[in-house]
Amino acid sequence: MKNIKRILSQRKFEKVAALKSHRQVLEKNVTRTRTLIGTIDKTIKHIKGAKKMKTEELFTGFSVGAAKDRFEEGFKHCGTIIDCQVSGKDTGGALCVLEVNNTGWPRHVNRGPGRMDLRR
Repeated sequence: MKNIKRILSQRKFEKVAALKSHRQVLEKNVTRTRTLIGTIDKTIKHIKGAKKMKTEELFTGFSVGAAKDRFEEGFKHCGTIIDCQVSGKDTGGALCVLEVNNTGWPRHVNRGPGRMDLRR
């Protein structure tokens, strides 16, 4: 708090410019949040079978692009590069999305120990 007060009291500090800059950042966050809410709503409808989604739509609004790891440290398993797109850290342990950069693995969803839902 003391540091903020010191910065704000400096003669060269442009309060209006700083506030405008901060507002722009907040607007970007609001836009991204609205996009993510839309993606979540569509995903719920997709899971319930009410509306079919394309694979790329599942990631609309997430900041990690295809073939890019969330933590910039993809890992190898059985000679395959795996990138974390959405971490359990991002979802409170509810979900993790991994991108497997190999066409040899079947698409699937792991639903817990020993359970696998194969996707075509």
